[in-house]
Amino acid sequence: MCISTAHLDRTVLRHAFVNGAQFRLALLSSSTRLDEILLGDNNGYASFIDVSWNGVNLTAIQWSDMKMTSSEQKARQGKTNEGKKKNKATRIYEYGEALRENRQLATILQSQGLNEDASRFAYRAQRCQRIVLRSQKNSANISFLVFLICLLAMAIGQVAVSCGIW
Repeated sequence: MCISTAHLDRTVLRHAFVNGAQFRLALLSSSTRLDEILLGDNNGYASFIDVSWNGVNLTAIQWSDMKMTSSEQKARQGKTNEGKKKNKATRIYEYGEALRENRQLATILQSQGLNEDASRFAYRAQRCQRIVLRSQKNSANISFLVFLICLLAMAIGQVAVSCGIW
């Protein structure tokens, strides 16, 4: 179910099962009712990345049922939907999305006094950030090693020329 960019002002989704629903860029309002929606299960969770909450009441949702965000669940899968292994750039991008979604949920939940749930999403954001930074660091390390090897090759070449070996 794709609810991306939808205007959900005065929409009532009470008791709705939103497993796998994409609320990306959805616009909600204080009159939007999400009371007791079911956020998903191990087969998929709803995605709330870049949602404009605009005062919607989030205290009537069981956030503890949401073990991870949809984007984090996607990032953790080692293969694409076509069954191919994900490349490094894809993994960094997907974990970046998961990081952003977890941070956004942590912020909005904390603003409504749901500190325990907010802390859980903040922790998951830190885990995603660690994965992104580790992946980026490995890329930087490899680039630096290639640079050092080139410098070493140039230095060996200069020594060989000056000694008459080359």
